[in-house]
Amino acid sequence: DPRAWAHALEHLWRDPERRQTRGSDALERARALFSQERYFNDLMSVYQS
Repeated sequence: DPRAWAHALEHLWRDPERRQTRGSDALERARALFSQERYFNDLMSVYQS
């Protein structure tokens, strides 16, 4: 839904504190999902199965 997307972006644009929080949350999630440790553990589970 393009209107909902535009509305959400506008809210983020107008609220710097929320932008900061969302950005920090996204960075933390990306670090958890794509860390070397997770990559290694996932790779090892492939070899062990």
